[in-house]
Amino acid sequence: MEFTENLTVETRSLDSWATENALVRGGRRTRERARYLSIETSETEFHEGQVTTAVLLSLLPDWRVLARFTFDVLLANRRWRGLGRR
Repeated sequence: MEFTENLTVETRSLDSWATENALVRGGRRTRERARYLSIETSETEFHEGQVTTAVLLSLLPDWRVLARFTFDVLLANRRWRGLGRR
């Protein structure tokens, strides 16, 4: 089979979509009830559109960093008061 035309398709990685949309924008109620988050992230943008650690942390101001690993960050919810006391 021979292709005679080029086609450009805009794509996003699942990682960047999930981080931005599901966790940060769509998961507010879940995050409010969580004490900790462990998120795969990177200081470097390895692919176009990837959310870096700095961007991720700026989107989560109520969370503080407990530990950084090579490709993960452990966060604690500054507002967590336990599920039974909400």
